[in-house]
Formats: sequence, structure tokens, C-alpha cells
Amino acid sequence: KSSAVIYVLPHNPDIHVVKKALDSVVILGNHARFEFIINNTGNRDLFNVSITEDSFDGLVYDSYRASNRWTYKIINSKPVWTFNEVLPAGEWVSLFVNFNTTAEGTFTNHVKTKSNLADANGSDDVVVLKPEIGVEKITLTPNVILGDLASFEIVIHNNGRTDLTNVTVMELPDSSLIYDSYSDNGLFTHRFVNG
Repeated sequence: KSSAVIYVLPHNPDIHVVKKALDSVVILGNHARFEFIINNTGNRDLFNVSITEDSFDGLVYDSYRASNRWTYKIINSKPVWTFNEVLPAGEWVSLFVNFNTTAEGTFTNHVKTKSNLADANGSDDVVVLKPEIGVEKITLTPNVILGDLASFEIVIHNNGRTDLTNVTVMELPDSSLIYDSYSDNGLFTHRFVNG
């Protein structure tokens, strides 16, 4: 007489989602990019895995890196992506999503993930900074005689909380003044535009 022992594994489905901002600080008007990572941390394969953008104040959904692995729909005014394959136990999958930035501030972006056996939530913050610039034109020679040089100092202020690059200063035409020359600290280049 023989006997067999059968071990039954406990049914422990589980899923974990991470929403990771690829750039924690973004300039207003640029994309805030996120990666969603869904990990099947349980011991059962998962079907019908979906991600819903639950809350994204200050950000407007723009696009995702499309592939045949995902289907995108709007459901109840929220972006939803469905994974078109089985997510085996112990495996993970990711999705990259872009949002347009519409306001300055710190925004916490929330997602929910669901499957046939388990659900989870994830979130991450993105800081959106608004670049601000100020310019002053100060006359250095308030009184000049006709034909003499009138000198001005142009001062540029970075009034925002982010670095500025490719700053351009354009002198608007004034029929009573003719451009002569400039001097600077070696950080500027000079050229004529439209004239």
C-alpha cells in the first residue's frame, strides 16, 4: 500500500505599484514624466492588470510610451491602461507616462492598480517651477549733448527658483538713438537681428 502527500500552497495573490517621477523638478510648460512599475509580489499569476490615474492636479495627461502590451482608455474622466498579458507571479512590468505642467507648485500624483486577485495604490511628487526673469535698463548718462554717446546699463534678474539658460536681450529700435557698441563681462555674444 502506498500513500502520497500533497502540499497545497496558500493562495497569496499580491501586487505592488510604484509611481516614480523621472524628474522630481520640472520647469512649468515642460513634461512631467513618470514610470509606473507593477510588481506581482504574490504566488499567483495576475490577469486584467490595470492602472488608473486617480489624481493628477496641476498636471494634464499628454501621452504614454505606446506598445502592444498596453491598451489605453478614458474611463470616468480618468486615464486607464490595461496590461494585455498575464503578469506571472514574481514578475514586473512598467509603463512610461507624460503629463503637461499647468501650474507652479508641488503635486502628488496618485495611481491605483487592479487585477483579478489584488489591488494596490502608489504615488509620487513632482515640483513644477516657474522661471521668472526681470530686466532693468538704467541710463548712465541722463543728460547728453546731441552727437555724444548715451550710455545704458542693462541688468537681468533671475526672479525664479530655477536656473535660466539661453537668455536673450533685445534692444527695441529708437529712432532718436543709433547703436554704437557694448561692453560686458564676457558672458554675452552680440548680433543684429532683422537689421
